[in-house]
Amino acid sequence: MHSILLAEDNPDVRFMVSEILRTHIDDCVVVTAKDGLETVRLARKQYPDVVLLDIQMPVMDGFEVCRIFKSDPEMRHIPVVFLTATYDDLKSKIKGMDLGADDYITQPVDNLELVTRVKVMLRIKSLYDELRQASKKVQKAKLKNFAFLSELSHELRSPLNGVLGFAELLANEYYGPLNSNQRDFLSMIDNSGKNLLALVDKISLMAKLETECVTLRPETLSLTGLIDTVWIDLRNMAYNKRISFRREVPPKLDHITADKRGLQTILRNLLDNAIKFSRAGGQINVNCRLQQDQSVAIAITDTGQGINQEDKDKIFNPFPKIAGKEGGEQGSGLGLTISKKFVELMGGSIEFESAIGVGSTFTVYIPSAEAISR
Repeated sequence: MHSILLAEDNPDVRFMVSEILRTHIDDCVVVTAKDGLETVRLARKQYPDVVLLDIQMPVMDGFEVCRIFKSDPEMRHIPVVFLTATYDDLKSKIKGMDLGADDYITQPVDNLELVTRVKVMLRIKSLYDELRQASKKVQKAKLKNFAFLSELSHELRSPLNGVLGFAELLANEYYGPLNSNQRDFLSMIDNSGKNLLALVDKISLMAKLETECVTLRPETLSLTGLIDTVWIDLRNMAYNKRISFRREVPPKLDHITADKRGLQTILRNLLDNAIKFSRAGGQINVNCRLQQDQSVAIAITDTGQGINQEDKDKIFNPFPKIAGKEGGEQGSGLGLTISKKFVELMGGSIEFESAIGVGSTFTVYIPSAEAISR
């Protein structure tokens, strides 16, 4: 059953248009309102499929009613059609469409044309309703998937922590001395367990980002301090490969507004990848600069093996099956996927340049504090 809300203060026009719609549109219910305030009240109560709106009405004119509709998240998708005999000039039509109206009809209008236009709006509303239902189903499926992954992460984390704990006890020789082979095996167990635990944490975070269960909390923070904190956590891995590190942060960028957890995760993932895929004795540079639009650009450059042209479209996908040329380095790809999700959640973007045998540069663009506020 189609529901049409007709807002018209003239009783004769109201009756005539109602009869035309009821006669020519199957399964049609026409609800009428005689002023703008009543129109808004009825729309919020009944959520009609289409609103036919006169402009010159008492209490509140049609332009204001349209503005209210299109600024309300629950009603903005209801097609609004201006139907007026008074405001037939181009300026009024432009104003109506700028306010978000979906169609603008001036009277007198042919009955068949009126019915045809209303039917088009009904089809648009029907398609939107179908899309909305499909979106709800997808969201519900995502939430189920998130619940499953969260439970799986929890179940995996507990035994992994147990394995790592017992490996540490054995490595500390609480139960007797170890020979060199046993120490090597325990070291491999420890490294593999920690890598698996990190992967479990990434899967859990990825599930939260996919289902929009992550809340950003922008705050003023030191960009220099954040970069240094992340590098300190990773420097042992860099030291083992004799990789040097340099950062450049202009004084005016030392304090920025951003979500600390998100930006720290992005930096950690990008620097971890830069170390992992760099050659021994390489160099990693972090260069920060202020863009013309007041956004902050953070570029991380390595002197690694680079990315093949055929792989460039895959790197932001989880588990992209990309192996490094040197040393067979291969990651899950979740780090880059999570970084991209976080950047986009912040309203920013991420891009990269890479050349085989030269290295790669990943640049993150963080919007200004004013943009974040908006």
